[in-house]
Amino acid sequence: MKMTKHFKYLAGAAVIGMATGAAAQDVTINLGHVGPAANPYSWATEHFAEKVAEYTDGSVEIALFPGAQLGGDRDLLEGIQLGSVEAGYISLAIWENLTPALTGFSMPFLIDSYETAYEAQTSDVAARALEEFEDFNIKALAIVENGFRVPGNTVRPIRTPEDFEGIAFRAPEAPLLLSMFDRLGAIVTPMPYPEIFTALQTGVLQGQDQFLNTWISQGAYEVVDYLSITQMYTWSAVLAVNLQVWEGLTPEQQDALMRAAADTQRYNYELMAQTDAESIEILEANELQIEQDIDLAPFAEVLAPLYEEYAGRDPIIAETIEMIEEIRAD
Repeated sequence: MKMTKHFKYLAGAAVIGMATGAAAQDVTINLGHVGPAANPYSWATEHFAEKVAEYTDGSVEIALFPGAQLGGDRDLLEGIQLGSVEAGYISLAIWENLTPALTGFSMPFLIDSYETAYEAQTSDVAARALEEFEDFNIKALAIVENGFRVPGNTVRPIRTPEDFEGIAFRAPEAPLLLSMFDRLGAIVTPMPYPEIFTALQTGVLQGQDQFLNTWISQGAYEVVDYLSITQMYTWSAVLAVNLQVWEGLTPEQQDALMRAAADTQRYNYELMAQTDAESIEILEANELQIEQDIDLAPFAEVLAPLYEEYAGRDPIIAETIEMIEEIRAD
C-alpha cells in the first residue's frame, strides 16, 4: 500500500459514526490517539476499526478520535484506567508510568529491524506483559509497531553522542527515554505530543525524535534543519480498552477484537519498511540535511549502562531483553 494513499486521509474522516437506533447488543467504543492523519497511528486504528466491524458483523463500532482530541498519551492512559476514556492507542513507552512490564521493548539499540520487532511483540513474553495491565483496570490487546525513531534539530547535524550536547530536546514522558537523552547530553524537556510543533517553531525546543513519517505528518520538518538516522529504538503503541468496557462485550465480540488487533499488528509491520523509504525521499525533497551511515557504536556505548540499571528493576524487563537478543541471534 502506497504512502500517497495514506496521505489522502483527513483527520475528520477518521471518526466512525456513533451507532444510532442500534439493537441492544450493539456497542460503540470511543478510541483516542495522538496521531494526525496519514500517520502510523491513524493507519493502525483505522485498520483496527475496519476489522472489528468486519469480525463482529457490525455489532461493535470503533469510533476514532485522532489528533489528541481525547488528550495526550498520559491523559488517555489515565482515562482508560479510570473509565473516563473507553479505549486508546497509546505509545508503549508511556506505559512505564504504570508498570515496567513493557519497558524492555524500548531499550536503546535492542530491536534492530522490523522483523525483530514483530516477532518480539507477538511473543509469549509480550502477551504476559500485556496481561499485567488488567491489574490497572485495562485490557491491553496488542503491541503495534509505528517505526524507528530518529532525532532532528535546528542546531547541528547529529553524528556522534557529543552532538546532542546542550540541545533543548523534547523526549516522551517516559522515564527510560528521558534518561536516555539525558545521558547523551541533551537538555531534556518532557512535553506532550500536541505541543511539540509550536515549541519547535518558537524556539522553546531545538530538537526532538520521531519516527520518519511523523516528521512529515506532524509538519515538524518545516521547523528543523537536520535529521539523523540513528534508529536507537522503535516506537510502538498498545491497543487498549477499559476493563469494564471489555467485560461488557460478549465472548464472541472479545474474540473479534483480539483478532482485529492481531491483524493490525501485521498490517502496520508490513507498512513500515516501505513508508520509511518513502519518507526519506519526501524529507530530502524538502531540503532537510539527513545524516545516514552513522557509526552507532559510540551511542550504544554511552547508553549501555541503562541495560544493567533496567534489567535489575523487574524480572520481565530482563526476560524481554534476553528474548529479543535471542531473536536477533537466530
